[in-house]
Amino acid sequence: MRGAHNTDIDLAFYNDRVKEVIDADAIAEPFTYVPILAGHLELVGGNAIVFGKIMEGYDIISPSIEKEITYVDVSAEHPITNLNVTYWLTRPIEIEYWNTPAPGDFPAQPYITEKDFWDGTISYYKPQGAVVISIPAVLEVLSIFYIVIYNPAEGINITASYTVLPGDTYADVKTGLEADLIANGMNPLDIEVWPFEQQIALYGGRTRYFDRTPTAEAIDMSLVYENFTFTAYILNVGKTIKYPQLKVGATHGYGIVYKDRSGRTCSVLKTDDMTIYVPFYSEHDDNDLQTIVDLKFKIYHAPPPWAETHEIVYYGNLSMDYFFQVRANNITLIPDSNDNRYSINIIETLYWAWSQNNRWRVASYSWE
Repeated sequence: MRGAHNTDIDLAFYNDRVKEVIDADAIAEPFTYVPILAGHLELVGGNAIVFGKIMEGYDIISPSIEKEITYVDVSAEHPITNLNVTYWLTRPIEIEYWNTPAPGDFPAQPYITEKDFWDGTISYYKPQGAVVISIPAVLEVLSIFYIVIYNPAEGINITASYTVLPGDTYADVKTGLEADLIANGMNPLDIEVWPFEQQIALYGGRTRYFDRTPTAEAIDMSLVYENFTFTAYILNVGKTIKYPQLKVGATHGYGIVYKDRSGRTCSVLKTDDMTIYVPFYSEHDDNDLQTIVDLKFKIYHAPPPWAETHEIVYYGNLSMDYFFQVRANNITLIPDSNDNRYSINIIETLYWAWSQNNRWRVASYSWE
């Protein structure tokens, strides 16, 4: 519409016609944008929400955050694999002699009372079963198997171990653990003669005695290992535990984000202290191949009044975006480094690569 300067134009609007309804697929989106604040809301066309006088973002604050970097030694930590410990039971299969059954009992059942048992006047069921520890078929050389048995009520505290040697099978592990159990105080009679080479059976036939007189509650007799704790595991010495770790010799970017009650966020806030440089192993005495970086942020400012929660966010490695990987030759232990720092000769590595493939062209390395 065009009009002359300094001319009043009157427009007459009549809401007396049917307008087009917006398709539901165009508005029913799970992440439709909602402003932080709005002074007006209107339903247009029957199914479209329109906001007016909106505020699209919260006022940000000036953050005050300090970083703290420490190095945690994880060299003594090794992965642990728990072994399967089961309580294997069968029904009682041996009765030494019977008491007269009560009328109507069929089949006849012995009556075993606590008094009878302690007086030695009657015998008892002898259940079969044991605590069974299973040994895996695949063994890692130099891994250490442990069995720990603890029962303070009976004064039992036994730890047995066996280190897997080259060529060992699970039968060797079983024999070694049983021998060490005896060497550390276990009664040889408490180790069952077991037909399976992949299992160790302990404390077979430990019996609980119940009062089974007609006037008492009848309870099935079973094995019981009261006050016992059985622990069995493998310590895989020398294997690497995976830790989340920041790349050394690189700069990493962090920020802080605040969220309101509805989960809406402000812009990412950051300070110079939230840009973190993790030194290379040769750049810091406490950072070596046996440590990981423990990064903490200390927040000193008050949060904005509208914020309900906050989150520290990581937005990547700021100093490295291109990596060149080659085979590493001539790896040498650095003298007086406590066996935890090594050097590689990059030039020798390149020479080796050139000798293997004359078409591979990479410029000589120069330190920057």
